[in-house]
Amino acid sequence: MNGAEDLSMPSAPNSTIVRLRGGIQTYGWGSTVLLPALLGVEPNGEPQAELWLGAHPACPSRLLGDGDPEQSLLDAIETDPQLFLGTTEPLLPFLLKVLAVGGPLSIQVHPSIRQAVAGFDRENEAGIALDAPNRCYRDSNHKPEIICARTNFELLCGFVGDDVLRSRLHAIVSVAPELGSTLGVSSANFHIDRGLLMTSILRMSAAESTVAVAAVMTALAAELAHLLVIGEQYPADPGVVVAALMNHRILQPGEAMYFPAGIVHAYLSGLGVELLANSDNVLRCGLTPKHIDVTELLAVASLQPSDPDLFRPNATGVGYDLFAPCQDFALTMLRASRVLGASSSPRIVLVLAGAIRVKDLVTGSSIALRQGESAWVFPDVDLELDGGGEAFDAAIASSPYLG
Repeated sequence: MNGAEDLSMPSAPNSTIVRLRGGIQTYGWGSTVLLPALLGVEPNGEPQAELWLGAHPACPSRLLGDGDPEQSLLDAIETDPQLFLGTTEPLLPFLLKVLAVGGPLSIQVHPSIRQAVAGFDRENEAGIALDAPNRCYRDSNHKPEIICARTNFELLCGFVGDDVLRSRLHAIVSVAPELGSTLGVSSANFHIDRGLLMTSILRMSAAESTVAVAAVMTALAAELAHLLVIGEQYPADPGVVVAALMNHRILQPGEAMYFPAGIVHAYLSGLGVELLANSDNVLRCGLTPKHIDVTELLAVASLQPSDPDLFRPNATGVGYDLFAPCQDFALTMLRASRVLGASSSPRIVLVLAGAIRVKDLVTGSSIALRQGESAWVFPDVDLELDGGGEAFDAAIASSPYLG
């Protein structure tokens, strides 16, 4: 190497705990103030939607080890997966995010692994480019996710039951009778074919969509104020009608909700911590100018009445585990000193308030993290978190929790 340092290959950090710097995604629905407030920086007037912590190729985090050259977590994992993940498979299964929602995200749903593998292979065989706007599957993984509210967090989740569905459709048609045949409303107790209904809504003409959105706002916005906000932003989007048929929830700080494959959902406002499988597979069904594949959506989405489970903090005040029924990840919210047993899983620790010292109980090495800062913890580390702040610990689901 002629005496020059070879920077092409990442070097192993000197500690089992390494500072991590995430990347900011500036989507249009992002808040201009929530993430800057968390990170302690001045707002720049631009929407800052998501802080990503992980090794997703679209926005990998950076390792900031003391005395080590800064490096991409993705590159480091691909170079030595055994060291960074405790396995020869060079894929971190989860992605940790902080979402700062300033306006409605698209209504969306995520596939199962079986559906993702089949869809990814099918689109590859059809020659559809990975970055094509009409692409549904950008990888072969599922994307279950859990969201934990940091502020009041408003969202839509799953579809209402038949009685409420009939009532809302009747209210819409009472304002715009010409939509009766399109929505299949023929009598007080008409038969509900949810697949046909969704197909009809998403394939409405632009003129029908405009009439339908106006009817939703006239008929239902007084009762469901969130529809007024959505309708004003998307005055000709049939997704407003879809939103009118979904459950509306506001999570209180500390509450969380899990979305497995098939559950239609959308986030509307607030700051939340999200942990999800490492995937970018999204099928959209409204509130977006992006591609909507109605046939594939109906193959993936559950249209039956559903109301996802709500996780609430326990009464002890020391935090709580959010063990979603998913092998890819587990999320723990910590409000006091706690020991986390050695695990075969790596961890990402993120501080949301105050300050936390993260310590390796075997080597004694530690780092202090302030609000908005995070760290990568290697596998097989007996870890102690100490301090008066609040933190989230993201790991693979098999991690044992001892404290």
